[in-house]
Amino acid sequence: MTRQDVAALQARKSELTGQLESAVRQRRQISEQLRRAEGVDKTGLESRIGVIDARITRIEGELDQVSEQPAWKRGSLRSQPALTSDSGQRLERIEQAMDAIAIEVERVSEGQRFVTRLLSERGGGALGAGPQAAESARIPLSDVERVR
Repeated sequence: MTRQDVAALQARKSELTGQLESAVRQRRQISEQLRRAEGVDKTGLESRIGVIDARITRIEGELDQVSEQPAWKRGSLRSQPALTSDSGQRLERIEQAMDAIAIEVERVSEGQRFVTRLLSERGGGALGAGPQAAESARIPLSDVERVR
């Protein structure tokens, strides 16, 4: 969630809170009028209270939705460190370095597989000690060029 998203949520929450406070004040005023009212006035005030109660319920539901957003669950955006442009550039360089390392590791792995396959095709044992073993482990230059 971006800072703009969090700011929009905060503004929406503030707006809804203001609307809720206003509706509650209005309901209290109408309730006081209702205690003194009689007849048709009383029926009209009861109807207005019903409308205001529905409005309060709707506003509370919207506040619940805003409060359930991930940014509010974490506390606030202030708990998250802000990424500067320098941080973004550093992350990009780290990603490029990781890609380069992955390519090099793959090249080394491919070379190992190639040498293992050559050794197994030539009669396959493990490399031994001595001049004869060193001679049998030599790989022709043309085979090495194919790996690259």
